[in-house]
Amino acid sequence: MNTSLKNQKLKELLKLREIDLCQDILAKASEEDLSNALFLQLANETERVLGNREKALSYAQLLQDKFPTRPIGHAKVAQDLLTLGYLEQAIQIVEEIIRSHPENQLLLQVAAQAYRENGNLLKALQYSRALIKVSPDRLIGFHYTSKDLLKLNKFTECIHTARDGLDRHKGDLYLLQLGIEAARANKDIDQVLDLSNQLKIFHPEDPSGFTCSAQSYLHNQNSTQALYTIKEGLTRHPNNPLLLQLGIESARSFGETSQSLAFGEDLLSILTNEATAYFTTARDLIDLSRPDEALVRIEEGLTKYPKSIQLIQAGIEASRSNKNHKSAIEYGKALISLLPNEYHGYLNISRDLTELGKLKDAEKIIKKLQHIHPNTPEPICQARDFYRRIGNRKKSLTLSTRMCNLFGETDTNLLDEASDLIALGHLKDSRITKLPSTVCDRTQIESTIKFLLEEDTHSIISSNTRSTLSALKVYSHFNKDFNPIHIDTGSLQEQIAICIIHIGKCAGESILNTLQNNITKKKARIIEFHIFDANMILPTFFHTTLQCTNIHWIILTRDPLTRWISAFNWDKHIFSINSHLYCHAHFKHLMQKYKNAKKLIKGLIRNKEAAFELSSFHHLACGHMRMGQAWYLERFPIDKLSTSQTSVIRTEHIAYDYERCIHDLENRFPCLKTKHKTDVNRTKSNYQNRYRHDKFTKVNDLTIEEINFMKKFLSNDYKYHNQIIQKYLATNS
Repeated sequence: MNTSLKNQKLKELLKLREIDLCQDILAKASEEDLSNALFLQLANETERVLGNREKALSYAQLLQDKFPTRPIGHAKVAQDLLTLGYLEQAIQIVEEIIRSHPENQLLLQVAAQAYRENGNLLKALQYSRALIKVSPDRLIGFHYTSKDLLKLNKFTECIHTARDGLDRHKGDLYLLQLGIEAARANKDIDQVLDLSNQLKIFHPEDPSGFTCSAQSYLHNQNSTQALYTIKEGLTRHPNNPLLLQLGIESARSFGETSQSLAFGEDLLSILTNEATAYFTTARDLIDLSRPDEALVRIEEGLTKYPKSIQLIQAGIEASRSNKNHKSAIEYGKALISLLPNEYHGYLNISRDLTELGKLKDAEKIIKKLQHIHPNTPEPICQARDFYRRIGNRKKSLTLSTRMCNLFGETDTNLLDEASDLIALGHLKDSRITKLPSTVCDRTQIESTIKFLLEEDTHSIISSNTRSTLSALKVYSHFNKDFNPIHIDTGSLQEQIAICIIHIGKCAGESILNTLQNNITKKKARIIEFHIFDANMILPTFFHTTLQCTNIHWIILTRDPLTRWISAFNWDKHIFSINSHLYCHAHFKHLMQKYKNAKKLIKGLIRNKEAAFELSSFHHLACGHMRMGQAWYLERFPIDKLSTSQTSVIRTEHIAYDYERCIHDLENRFPCLKTKHKTDVNRTKSNYQNRYRHDKFTKVNDLTIEEINFMKKFLSNDYKYHNQIIQKYLATNS
């Protein structure tokens, strides 16, 4: 068989990957064969396929020696030297021959590769660009140039080069991937979206087109389009973990918790040994008010990952959602065992012990945390927060003073000390009156203290006083959406406004928290009218916003007698037994005269002056008894509110009325998306666990005579309570 036939045979066998037969031909090579350029090239390629780079190099060197004027031999020698790690020799050979063959594609390719491996990216880029110039119809130059530009952090040039290549070679996978990577690094989301959408079209079998596109939409906060892209990708790649994880993120940001859970279940079926999959599904079950199922999922995860912090923390949250504080404490102990020097476990246990009414045990946990970290400010601040939470402002003040002594009289430390002093009623203490001007303007402090001492605060609170009360941490309520005195009707026209008349002790905080968790701030603004000066602000707000068509009103109400008793119990807990917030001294004095609501009712029946004074006293945040339905609504033109723009939520029917309220909102504002979570998370419901049962009165503790008297006494509240139910609920039933 002559050399020509051997060459033809080798080509066919290489194409068929019949390498053993190729070797047989090479083994019988003659002198004539070894003097043939094509035979030597094919022999070199055969040995490369076999991985015999030394033998491949020997054939390349023969080709180089016998045909020194041809660049092919030099290029192949350089390639094999590169593979064998002889970079300098390879570069030397390429540099020598490329001078006489500056447009040879293989030499340019080897030169670019050699300099890239040698770390000289600028030189590599020079040859990569030359490849494009010499042969723009071949992909290799665009691949090399884009890759080099990306490594050199020349992202804009990389994108342009990739796009130039895509103009000639539409849909090339590698150029699309390089372009996307460069656009991401350049934070050019529009480019990422365009290139990833091309990747989806030309290579739907590659999930990265869908994932990149979805990530870009999420970055642009376009959850709707992200979710659509993810679902599209999952039809082709149903088991892709990244698509499912992005689906969870997108669904949650869109408020679609049920969809997030569905993605999470699919992810868990794929990643059965991934703690995150258990956590994400548990988190969604908690948000969907299915804490029992969440706890099952958490325990399943913990059997495989007993040290998963995320799962343990989810266990605490699920237990609390289930009102099982004992279970939450056990999870808290597990957290401490894993992180004995971290704060979270101790703080969680103290919180749940507090909810169970075990204040002494809770305090022991807090003290233990301080003992572990005796010289750091965080445990002291956390202990102070605990004492504030349970209303023990004396111990809180001790810790605030300690913070000043140990860590300096910073503005923050002085403000915290002032907050405790004010809550305790020490308004004339020099530590408040002589606060540095950097902390708070002294003139404002003086006028605010005078305002707090006044018994008659029945006027709209000025902006300066509000800001000073907030700065001094007396009341944290005030912001643009709480009893607003400055109303920008223009901004109200641009956004849905949900205005809540939060009549005290009608589960207002529970409703607010649930709404805020279920409705995104982008979609709606939630405005609250509650205590302080709400009764005077409400009519002003109503008349100012009369032309705003996108306001929806929610009025909270409750049987007035039940509400009144709850108001007494709450004020007794917050202002009399404890010192959670600042309370006027006269109100505190009056409260001390009556052990419980039943005693106060007896005082009212007996026409005791102190009883009437206490029941009618209201001052800023205290005096919830006086601030009933009539206090909020007698100046408010409820007759002008249409049934379509008003919802009423009764505490006694909170779940049903809340669900109907959500239905009203979605019917009126189709663009308003909620998470469809209808279970209202009740707050403040456990504080009575801390006391003996005789501390607080319930309606069934009253005699018929007492009930009848109170219904007459609260007749004005009953009037408005019944009026709003008849108008806004009866007509919608």
